[in-house]
Amino acid sequence: MSPSLQLSEPIADKMTPHQIITALQSTMNAHDEEGLVALFSRDAFVRDGGLRYSGLTGIRCWIQDCFERYDLSIKILAVSGENTSWHFEATVAGNFEGSPVRLDHYLTIEEGNISSLEI
Repeated sequence: MSPSLQLSEPIADKMTPHQIITALQSTMNAHDEEGLVALFSRDAFVRDGGLRYSGLTGIRCWIQDCFERYDLSIKILAVSGENTSWHFEATVAGNFEGSPVRLDHYLTIEEGNISSLEI
């Protein structure tokens, strides 16, 4: 039996930016709250729809809201970036008016974790 994942031990530690972005898609689509939270650094933030969610607690609230209110899924269409700055375009589908939509996602990835995500 493997030990449970602790928030102080992010799963993203040894992942490349492309692997992190792929993991973001797969955990979002699986509604894997713990896996998704583990991709972010402790002091990360998400900016979505004009709102800012800070730290792992804030990000967890954003994730729960996405899953519960919108039943979101994403399909990544294109990825670009270098060093710490990354961008991906994705089709986002769920229980909201106008679904599905194409949205740009801007990430900062530092030391193997997402430190910011802006949608």
